[in-house]
Amino acid sequence: MKNLRKVLVLLLAVMVLASVLGLQAFAAGSRNPEAYLPYSPYAAYGDEYRNCYVSLGDSISAGYDRAENNTCIGYMPTPETSYPSIVAKTLNCWHYPASFIGYRTTELAVSLGIPIPEEELDLYHKTGYAWMYDADGQCHYWDGSAAVPTPISFGAAYASLMTINVGNNDVLTAPLSLAAVDVLEAASKYEENEAAIAAAIESGELCQTLASMYQLMNQLGYYKEYIPAVLARMEAGVEQIKVNMPKIIERLRSINSTGQIAIVGMYNPYGEMSLTDSGLIKIGKMGQLVCDRVNSYYKQICEKTGCVYVDVTDTESYADLKPGSILKGLGEDAHPTHKGHAYMAKQILDAIPVILPYADVPENKWYRESVDYCYRNSLMLGTKADTFAPDEYMTRAMVVTVLWKLAGEPKVDGTLPFKDIDADRYYYNALKWAYKNNIVKGVTSTKFAPDKDVSRQDFVTMLYRYAQLEGLVKQKGSISLLERFGFKDLRSAAKYSLESLSWAWNNSIIDGVNSTQLDPTGRLTRAQCAALIMRFDQNIYSTGPVD
Repeated sequence: MKNLRKVLVLLLAVMVLASVLGLQAFAAGSRNPEAYLPYSPYAAYGDEYRNCYVSLGDSISAGYDRAENNTCIGYMPTPETSYPSIVAKTLNCWHYPASFIGYRTTELAVSLGIPIPEEELDLYHKTGYAWMYDADGQCHYWDGSAAVPTPISFGAAYASLMTINVGNNDVLTAPLSLAAVDVLEAASKYEENEAAIAAAIESGELCQTLASMYQLMNQLGYYKEYIPAVLARMEAGVEQIKVNMPKIIERLRSINSTGQIAIVGMYNPYGEMSLTDSGLIKIGKMGQLVCDRVNSYYKQICEKTGCVYVDVTDTESYADLKPGSILKGLGEDAHPTHKGHAYMAKQILDAIPVILPYADVPENKWYRESVDYCYRNSLMLGTKADTFAPDEYMTRAMVVTVLWKLAGEPKVDGTLPFKDIDADRYYYNALKWAYKNNIVKGVTSTKFAPDKDVSRQDFVTMLYRYAQLEGLVKQKGSISLLERFGFKDLRSAAKYSLESLSWAWNNSIIDGVNSTQLDPTGRLTRAQCAALIMRFDQNIYSTGPVD
């Protein structure tokens, strides 16, 4: 049985090493790092310490990618396609990676110097993760070897932001091997199969997945006992998370009392998958139940400790790309796709509290969320460092600047025909871009009128032209639908704006000032502009065209 246990340990090691993944560019304009990183006890030592981000966790945050980054196993720079790299790049900060494949909350706790009572590291936990430990039960990865050049606590001490993404192996990976150990420990007549099983693993006949473990137990005649044992081990994993996570947070707080801690939740990689072709064993539902339990606990502990919970339940994994029965070899990789990593990065950035510097934007105002969003994403800043001026009207210069920021501040060569502007004004580059791309025109052939107020219909028209430029308009809006909704002042709208207004309405960008008035000719306030920009960025720019 000892040899069989070694075989199971080997299988788990291969499963963990093979089970980790990948990301696309983060959408929208240049993001504002000052909105995210206001905390640091070490700001006096320079910006590199004030802007330090530490990512703690398992293979997902380590950035392992089976196809392109299969040598990245942890404690090293993460690939550009991983969510920690995207977060660090967006915030323009120093990234300190502190993740390793296979980590459970137990390994993360030990890596932070937290003593784990012997009874909590029971025989099966040591057995299942023996490849991580030496004979004395000390984990190999924080013993001063080259694998860990500096302790996690070093990076955490300087961090403005720390993300914790761990728990997946506690409840979804380790239980597969631990349950097999539980079942086979009670058996004695299958020792003659050990050589064949070892040979199958070595030859690659087994797929290093849940399906492989299920098939293995089926060969041994214990498939009926195996699934209940997996569920029991999943339950034990949930309880172990509840033991370790408070210690991890307390330890990080003792190292750094001001850095923001964000706990990244779990997603269910199995969807509607079944373990068998008959669909009787629905591994997807099992995974959803355990993920819901862990996420519920993470929300609770965040409320108690002041951490931020990050909901990533809609993360796309490679398993989502090939739905079906796991036994058919489909959807075996549970790690995020490139799109999934981009989504996780966005969820983290959106969850971090915005430190808004504007004294004239109270939290109870309807436009607070929009101003927060625009400030966080550098889409629309204040008129002064501490003033947003929500009730002031938007000028033509302000509008082209906002749209230019939304586009990512592209550079444009050439000159402008307008005589009423100066090349040293803040909006000059934005105007060159907007004019060249037919987003805005002059009030005459030689006059732009940068300080003239903008109407709601004119701003929506410019926004519509920008959406067309980006290929984000599939169909024109329906003005008849807009009229049927009951806006009685549509007759006052300019004919050139009707198509734009109907498109904006159909895509939930513009709303009425009341139930019967769209106010197309009314002057656009800065608060209204922030709301329109936020809705456009969320509903159109970040998601693609909507009919």
